[in-house]
Amino acid sequence: MREIKFRAWDKKNKKLYYFWYYEITPKGISFTTLTSPLTRISINHEDLILMQYTGLKDKNGKEIYEGDIVKAIQVDDYYPDDKPEEIITVITIDKKTEISGYSMGGPDGQTTFKEIEVIGNIYENPELVK
Repeated sequence: MREIKFRAWDKKNKKLYYFWYYEITPKGISFTTLTSPLTRISINHEDLILMQYTGLKDKNGKEIYEGDIVKAIQVDDYYPDDKPEEIITVITIDKKTEISGYSMGGPDGQTTFKEIEVIGNIYENPELVK
């Protein structure tokens, strides 16, 4: 079972927060951060984007969250003789894509990603996916 953790992007202040403790309120979310556990921060729902931890870490031990941009070596399990390809992709968690180990399976087959490295996220580094 994976650890349930979230981080938040504050759209108004353009800042990313990693939670130490959080509480959902009718107006938004109130939390303390890992870097300032004694300071409580509140963000309204309309200014907030939550991203869930996938339960995975990259090759450097960094936690991978939704919205992270990763660089990886892609290997097609159906055509193992094909040359591995370096790709940059955005991590999402939805009903079609299940992140399991370092594989992402979809309706059309299985692709394995090796040497995954978080290189940014879609809010702080949008230029990485253009």
